This record gives sequence, structure tokens and C-alpha cells, in this order.
Amino acid sequence: MTSSCPTDEFGPERQTVLDVAAASGQLSVLLAQEFDHVVIAMDKSERQLAHAKKNIRYQVGNATQLPNSEQGEFYDAITVAQAYHWFLKDTTDQLFLQEARRVLHPSHGIVGIFGYGICAITNNDALHTVFQHEFYHQRLKSHCAPKDSFWNVDRRLVDHAFAELPTYNSMEIIVQRHYHKQTESWTRHQFLDYVRTFSGLVNLRQHCAQQQQQDPMEWLHQQFTSDTTEEEEESLLLEVEFPFFLIVLKPVHKKPETK
Repeated sequence: MTSSCPTDEFGPERQTVLDVAAASGQLSVLLAQEFDHVVIAMDKSERQLAHAKKNIRYQVGNATQLPNSEQGEFYDAITVAQAYHWFLKDTTDQLFLQEARRVLHPSHGIVGIFGYGICAITNNDALHTVFQHEFYHQRLKSHCAPKDSFWNVDRRLVDHAFAELPTYNSMEIIVQRHYHKQTESWTRHQFLDYVRTFSGLVNLRQHCAQQQQQDPMEWLHQQFTSDTTEEEEESLLLEVEFPFFLIVLKPVHKKPETK
């Protein structure tokens, strides 16, 4: 989900932006409203890329080999949305930042990392506890390192808005952080449909099937729907709050020493 895009922090130069790990292109579409000429949306999976919009060009690529812009000029911005924790599994983040430094405009080019942590149900304390405590933490073990959880990546990084990124200092990059919250009004079934998109759920369901335990989504569905009818559900919307963050990185280019 990337329905809001706080691009005010990007500065006035908005000619060309490269959206890395674009997936379905949600962020790319929003960026196309802010940048003048072209948004290049790039993902390593051709199937992930959406149909091209008017000023969006899609291409297959990866974060460690960034393309030059069509005009051979520098990018004003490079963005990554909700995928950066995958970069941190190995050295991809360091290679990505090196490439970003190479293709970004040296005077004003920036990297923007968008994301959001685990959501909160703000108008139903009981369901909030069921979801965050019993399901997200106890069952999915999202508060644990990947080897002890059902996620293939470290969810703690996203839930803490990448609070610690030591490689940025070694790359001589200025870091700015911006936060905002966004609330969606969803039915209980809409919320459950969102939970079904969790990548860690695949591993948890396989584990439960092997142990002949109840399917975790079946359990969560029971918790969310046992006290309401379908007719009541439409009038009992859940207020679901998402904590969005934007991390702005600006490479520091050293001036050559004068002799």
C-alpha cells in the first residue's frame, strides 16, 4: 500500500526519477504526478511491472546495476518503496547506494525510501490485541530475527522505520527522516484480505499444516467475525492506522583537494 507520497521533501528539481523495485508500480504512478518528464519504474521481475502510464517507462533490472537516464543525464531522485529490507539481507544495500551515487545529480540528487510499519486498529482494542499481539507477534513471530520467525526478511527493520542503518555513515550520506500516519476505514473482511498479503503468512500456514494445527487465517477470521453478522459488519468499520515513513538520503560528494 502506497496511497500517499510526501514528495515535498524532494526539492524543486523534478525532471527524472528512477523507481527501483517498483513491483506493481503503485509508487511510480504517484511519482508520475510530481515529476515532469518520465518516471522509470524498474523491477527484476517482468511479471511484477504494471502496464505503462503516459510518462512512465517500465523495464526489467535490479538494484545493483542502475541504468542511466535516457538523455544520459543524472536522475533528480531514486526511490524504493517497502522493499528496502530485502536489500539488507546481503550487500545489496551497499551496492545500491554506490550505484545511486553514480547516477544521481551531484548537486541535488536524493534517494527516497518509503515504507510503513505494522498497522494498528484504533477503534477496537480487542481486535487490535488479537491482531498485533496474538497474530502478528505470537504466531508470525514478527518481533524475532528471521531465523526464529516465519518471515524471510527482518520485519523489525520496517516496523522500526530502519532506525539503524550503519552503512549510510560509511557511504557518507546525509539522512533525513519524515513520518506521517494514514487511516483507512475497512470492513473486517477487507482487513483480513490485507492480512492475506503478508509474505510471512505462507510459511506460517505451511508450518501449521505440517503440525496438523488450525490454519492461522481461519483462526483470525473466527476472532474477527464471531461477534458480528454480515449486515452489522458494514456499519462497524475498523479504523486502520498505518505509520508511514520517508527516509531521504543525500550523497555527499567530496570536492577534489586543491594543491
